[in-house]
Amino acid sequence: MNSINTNIYVFTTKNVLIKGHPIIRVIHDQDGDWQFLGDECNLQEEDAMVVSLNEILEYDITLSDILFLPWGRQAIRERIGEVWHIYDY
Repeated sequence: MNSINTNIYVFTTKNVLIKGHPIIRVIHDQDGDWQFLGDECNLQEEDAMVVSLNEILEYDITLSDILFLPWGRQAIRERIGEVWHIYDY
């Protein structure tokens, strides 16, 4: 994780940071942007939050296990502590 800049901005949702939903889906999109999502469906623009990667890692340190995820890929797990499954995004 030493090569990852934790001061970058990432996307998450109000359900994650305000309501405390666990992060079970991580997207590292084709532009290099990160999204850290819960089990939400039908997200709207007003559901989004922009925070630092450091803030996300403080919320859930187990996310450091997935920071190797290449651009254009996503990782999904059933719950915190479960194995990540990697897919094309």
